[in-house]
Amino acid sequence: MFFNLGGFIMLKDEWLEYFEAVNGRKPRPIDFKEALERGEFILSEESDSSQVTNQAPSDQGQASPDQSLDGETATAKALAQSQKERNGAQEALANAAQEKRKALSQESALQVKTLQSGREAEVLQKEEEQRQRVAEAKERLASYAPTRPDSVSHSASAASATIQDIPVFSNESQYHDSSEDLKKANRKEEKEAKKIARQAARDKKKAEKLADKVKSKEDQTVIKLEKKLESQIRLLESVQNIDKKSQKAKSWGKGALISSLIAVVLMLLIGGVYGFWRNASGNIEGTWELKTSKVLDENSGKLTNALKEHENNNEIYVSFLKVDHSNNLQTHSYFYTKGKEDQPTFTASDYLKEYQVVDQWNKSITYTKEVSEFKRELTRVVSELYPNADKNLVDYYISDNVDNYRLYRKGKRTKSYTVNKDTLVVSTYNEDGKLTSRDTYEKVSKATAKGLEAEYAEAKVAYEKNHKTTSKK
Repeated sequence: MFFNLGGFIMLKDEWLEYFEAVNGRKPRPIDFKEALERGEFILSEESDSSQVTNQAPSDQGQASPDQSLDGETATAKALAQSQKERNGAQEALANAAQEKRKALSQESALQVKTLQSGREAEVLQKEEEQRQRVAEAKERLASYAPTRPDSVSHSASAASATIQDIPVFSNESQYHDSSEDLKKANRKEEKEAKKIARQAARDKKKAEKLADKVKSKEDQTVIKLEKKLESQIRLLESVQNIDKKSQKAKSWGKGALISSLIAVVLMLLIGGVYGFWRNASGNIEGTWELKTSKVLDENSGKLTNALKEHENNNEIYVSFLKVDHSNNLQTHSYFYTKGKEDQPTFTASDYLKEYQVVDQWNKSITYTKEVSEFKRELTRVVSELYPNADKNLVDYYISDNVDNYRLYRKGKRTKSYTVNKDTLVVSTYNEDGKLTSRDTYEKVSKATAKGLEAEYAEAKVAYEKNHKTTSKK
């Protein structure tokens, strides 16, 4: 910082630091220009010192000794005033640094709140160390004494003692060191806060993903357990209530007998209710129309669209199953080319009598006929439908279907189903328990069912008519 007879003037570097401390930003070119025009700082000490030196001889040549003494006194007062301004600037710089430090501390505190409890101790310790370093830097800044000598010599010896008692300049190197310490401390604190915030965000995302995954599994498990344990809990509560009542009876033998009879009756009732509910939950009586069909692709190991071949051939595939009151299940299927509804195609399975039965209790589909009986009936149907077919081809077709039926009959291949309101899903599993097909059906109304059966009957008549004509040829 520099002083001349006109008052308080700072060097360019000092003015830049002062401006940033007061305004919280770096000066723009227009700020720099206006401050230079107002004389708030000089570009270098040599230029201002030369101006003061050049002015001093002319003033000394014209002034009397009394005037010189008055001038020196005025200079001393100006120096004292400039020192006050200097102290004010230092105080403003310290206040600005403290405000910035408080703002960073508050921001860091908000970010630290989002961290897990395991990181809080480490974060607080680092923050306390940063505060201590900033406090030490502030103390060093406040303890610095003015030591820089004045570069301008004054000729008046009368006021020399007064002038020497007034501190004018501070140690510039110490001042810059303290400022750098503050900047380094602030930058380090900001870096730590950002690092903590990023780590907190990553921890939060991981925790949310894990919580969602656990919650989904727990919800599915709870739903299954609620259905299975509902009846057992009710039964247990009933038995406990019976035990409490039996203890209050006057005669233990009579009370125990009564409670046992009541328990047996309740168990029978609850078991009957549960059995009725479970059996009813597997009831699929009615007509169900096929909506989607998927089979296992052995190459990819995934389920693929089984109806894609018909779609590629521009064919319409119609399939529905019907379950009667006795749980006999019969599947009806046929297909035809678009625009050629009068030329449908059927398979031999549509001419076989019912051989599948629904097991409501286990929600499965079983095969009731013996293998030998199924083979005799299939052979009869194929012979009637394809009397002129190649014998080897017919034998292969019968053998393949009988082998598949034998696997179902022995339980090596199984069919199970799930029903949810008007949606029925039938799944097939091979001997290794692997899913090989999945068909989804939708329950239709009685009117729609009658329409499907009528269309099926008409298509079958057309097929038999076309088939007889082809067989004669």
